[in-house]
Amino acid sequence: MPNVKICGLPKLPREAAKRLELLRNSNQYNLEREMYEVYSDMLRRNEEIGMSDLDLQGPTSFHTRMDTIRPKVEQQYHTANKRLAIAKRIAGSSKEPEELVKSKELLRSELEAVEEAQHAAKAYTLMVRLFAKVIDRVSDAVAEREVQKSIRPELVSSIGCQNEESTTLPRPPQLGVYEPLSPDAVMPLDMTPEEMEHIQHTELAYNVMRDLCQRKRLCICQVLQFEDWMKEEKINLQKCLPSKERILRMAACNRIVRSFRSSHFTEELQAHKMWRITNLVEHYDPIAAPRVPEYKGQFPMFVLPETCPAKTVTDTAGESHERRPEAVTGDGVCGQDAWPKAQDAAQADVQEPKEQPAERAESSRRSLEPSHFDCDRQNRVKQDVADADSEGAEASGELEGICVVCIEKSALFVMHECGHLIFCPGCRRKAVAKELKESGKTQWKSVKPGQLSNKELERTKVRCPICREESVAVAQKKFSGKVYT
Repeated sequence: MPNVKICGLPKLPREAAKRLELLRNSNQYNLEREMYEVYSDMLRRNEEIGMSDLDLQGPTSFHTRMDTIRPKVEQQYHTANKRLAIAKRIAGSSKEPEELVKSKELLRSELEAVEEAQHAAKAYTLMVRLFAKVIDRVSDAVAEREVQKSIRPELVSSIGCQNEESTTLPRPPQLGVYEPLSPDAVMPLDMTPEEMEHIQHTELAYNVMRDLCQRKRLCICQVLQFEDWMKEEKINLQKCLPSKERILRMAACNRIVRSFRSSHFTEELQAHKMWRITNLVEHYDPIAAPRVPEYKGQFPMFVLPETCPAKTVTDTAGESHERRPEAVTGDGVCGQDAWPKAQDAAQADVQEPKEQPAERAESSRRSLEPSHFDCDRQNRVKQDVADADSEGAEASGELEGICVVCIEKSALFVMHECGHLIFCPGCRRKAVAKELKESGKTQWKSVKPGQLSNKELERTKVRCPICREESVAVAQKKFSGKVYT
C-alpha cells in the first residue's frame, strides 16, 4: 500500500518515555534504548509521511528489527543471571578484607547488569504489545479504505459537512410544535442498492421518522429531538478510531444530513428555532392547534416530553389539522387553564352540527372528568415509579447495558470522560488490577482484583474499550453526564 497516515497509534507509556529520556541524558545506548528509539522513529515517520508496507514487513521495518533484537535480549538476560550466580559464589568464598571489597564491587556491577537486562526484557514485552495494537490500527485503516471504494466519495468526505444555517429569511411559525407535519415533509434517503445492504441504526431511525410523517404522526418537536440525536452521533464518530464500521456510519450520517436538509420541513424548523430565540419561550404551541399521538416504539428520540400531553389527530376531519389564528394568545403558549378549553374546542369541531345543547354539555363534562382507563394508567405509572425507587443501587439506572468484557452481566460503571457504559463490578476490578500491574510499580506486581480498595478503584484510570480514552470508571448512579450504551 502507499504511504498512509494511521491515526490512533499508541504512544510510549509515561514510564517508558521517562526511561528513554534518562538513557538519552546519560548518553547510554543499550538494547532498551534501541527498542524505544525504533518505536519512536516509526511514530515520527507516520506523522510526517505515513506508513507503507516496508514499514510493517520490509527489511528495515519495526517487526524485522525486533526479530533481530530478541535473541540479544534473551542472551543478555541469561548471561547476567549466570554472572551474578558466579559473583555470589566468589563473594561467599572470600575471607581476606581485600577480597571482600573486590567481591562487593563485583556483586554491585553484576546486579546493575541484571537490572539492565530486566529493563531490556520489560521493554521488549512492551514493544510486542504496542506493535500488536499498531497492526490492529493498520488493519482497520486498510478495511476502511476497501469499504470506502464502494461508497460514493461525497458521503465520506466529512461528517455533516452541509451548511446548517438557514438560507431563507426568517418567518413566524405556521404550525404548532406538536402539530402534525404534511405527509410529504420528510424526503426519502438517497441510497443505491449496494448501500441498502449496509443500512445503519441511524438510517433506520430516519426511515421511522419518515413513516411517522406519512401517517401524520410527526411534529416539529420530534424533528428537533432527532436533530439533537444526530449531533451526538457526529460527536461519537469524531471520537471513533479507523475501522470498517466507522466509515459505514460516517456515510450513513452524511446521507441523513443531506436528506434532512433537503426536506420540506426545514423552513418551518428554522422558523421555530428563530421564534424560540426571539421570544425567550421554550416552544411555539398555540392553544387550538392539534397534537400528534403519543409515540410507542424503539427510538426514544421521538417520544414527546411528559409535560406535553399528546392528543390524537382525527385524519378524517380535515379541519382539525388547520391552524386557527383567532385562538392563539399573545405569548403563543398553552396554559394549564386554557388546555381543557382547547380540548373542548377540538372535540366540538369533529362532532355533528345538529347536536343538541344538552348532549353537548354532557359530552363536555365527560371529557373533563378522568376516565377509568386514565386512572388505571396513572396508578400503574405510580406503581412503576415506586418499584423503580425500591430497587437496589447496583440494579437501578436510567440506561441498561451489558458489560463489554464478559458480555454476561449488566454494566453498572461509566467511563467518566467519554460516558460509555462499560464494566460490571467484577470486570472493573480486573481492569484496574491489570492497569496497576502494567504501571511498573513494585507494590502492584502481585496484586489481585479482590485485594483492591475503593480508593484504588475510584482513582485509577483505565482505557475505555470502545474509544480508548483514559479515565476512571464511576458508578452510573453517581454519573451526571450523558450515558452511551
